[in-house]
Amino acid sequence: MNNTTHPQRLLLFAFFLALSLFARGQETLLFEDFDDVNPPTLPAGWTEENLSESGNTWVTYAVFSYSPPNCVSVFGNWFNRDAWLFSPSVDLEAGVSYRVSFYYRTSYSPIQMQVKMGTAPSPEDMDTQIWLNNSIQNTTYQEGFAIITPEEDMQVHFSWNVFESANNGSLYMDDVKVEEMEAVPEISLHSTSHNYGTISVNETAETTLGFTNLGGAPLTINAVDVAPPFIRMANPLLPTRLSTPAIMAIA
Repeated sequence: MNNTTHPQRLLLFAFFLALSLFARGQETLLFEDFDDVNPPTLPAGWTEENLSESGNTWVTYAVFSYSPPNCVSVFGNWFNRDAWLFSPSVDLEAGVSYRVSFYYRTSYSPIQMQVKMGTAPSPEDMDTQIWLNNSIQNTTYQEGFAIITPEEDMQVHFSWNVFESANNGSLYMDDVKVEEMEAVPEISLHSTSHNYGTISVNETAETTLGFTNLGGAPLTINAVDVAPPFIRMANPLLPTRLSTPAIMAIA
């Protein structure tokens, strides 16, 4: 028997995709950069509520903005915080995907913040959490975002809540946007190649490919084709429908 070994590399899967698309363009429902007001005043339609142990709450601030000149901020003073910032109302349509995004950073100490949505601009009406970071430590701006797809037509407010965080760190936020997503899938393939190394005769090597749909429309997968000499070790039930957002793995 020839016991030679053969190094091989994974060939890319060829996915045959059937897409259900809608003729819908991308639309911005809300954008706020906090630049058209004089600090510390919040823009029209934006409100704050402070349930903290201190007097620090959300204000417009003319330093450390992502897009100059202004941002909004909650300053630290070593007390636990429970400061809420509420957006104006936004009308959402059932079955449509929306992207809620913002840029944020801390001064130096870890900060906790959540984003919620609800029917009125008050903490007790904020019943749906869409984003959470229990340890914000980045001192340069990075984007936070959530993708939501309501099951019914609704009018909502979004809120940004800095909570606990009993330290002297400050939270800065800028360029808040709510936009309707274009009704097409957006697929991200995880692990586009894999080096199997050396495989002896009669040995089996496996890997897993995964992909994520972060687009604005569902994706239906009707078939998965694997090119020889490779075989699929597990066959997912097809057709498979990925809503937004969704993650699937194929071994």
